[in-house]
Amino acid sequence: MGNKKRTIRKRVKHRLKRLGAWAIAVSYQIHLWCVWRTARIEVVGCDRLFETLRRHDRVALAIWHENLIMSIYGLRECKPTTLASKSDIGDVIATVLKRNNFHVFRGGSSRGKSRRSPALEKMVEYFKSHRDILIPITVDGSAGPARKMKPGVIALAEQAQAPIFVMHCECRPCFRIWTWDKTRIPLGFGKIVMVFEGPILPQPPGLKGFRKSRDQTDLLLRDTCKRAETLLKTGELPPADPALELDPSYGEGETRRGRSLFAKGESPIVPRPVEAPAALDSAQGEDLRQAPATPAG
Repeated sequence: MGNKKRTIRKRVKHRLKRLGAWAIAVSYQIHLWCVWRTARIEVVGCDRLFETLRRHDRVALAIWHENLIMSIYGLRECKPTTLASKSDIGDVIATVLKRNNFHVFRGGSSRGKSRRSPALEKMVEYFKSHRDILIPITVDGSAGPARKMKPGVIALAEQAQAPIFVMHCECRPCFRIWTWDKTRIPLGFGKIVMVFEGPILPQPPGLKGFRKSRDQTDLLLRDTCKRAETLLKTGELPPADPALELDPSYGEGETRRGRSLFAKGESPIVPRPVEAPAALDSAQGEDLRQAPATPAG
């Protein structure tokens, strides 16, 4: 009898958790839908981001955790791939992500490698079998300290051979949640700016290359934050720090105004599987059908 009661409690608790996660996800979408249709939105640097995706097939996108609310909705058109923890709050975030076109891997718990490693390995396999993948990672999550970058995004980019971009959002008006990162929730009838900057190209394997990517990403994040704050306050975007040595061939960092990341008439860049090369004859075709697809890039 006691075991039956415990089983019933577990089932009820599980269903209540799922219902709560669904309710939060729906409330999130309704709120952000209203905000996005009443706010003035400026997006800077999409041309550079999309050109990097075209050249390299995948991009790791570094974001501060405080931007989680705006970045999920702002990136939904790109159908990104990301990681959510296996905690209770991770369940809620994963539900929100999936309802906004994200492909979600579960892992990244701070309790040990046993949860992180399998998720990272599966993500890398997925990246190598698909093209045009955007990989947003909150680099100071999931428990802070705020705006102190952890090396996970560098390790992920190194294994996937992906360039790194950064993204920062600013908004007015907004209110902040009383959490460790003071997450911002935008309000309607205001202004939102989203600034993308990069790329930091993959470095040679080894400790020296890892440290260079880490230092460059941290500098780029902090510089982009300052530039986004200035754009929100003054309406003018200052140039990037010359120490970053960003390649101008990826684009000018144009400003787009409107609810979409893509210009009118521009085809969205979304993930697609890597196609196996066409068979030259029936014998070769049989071999190709038995062999795995060759990763792009």
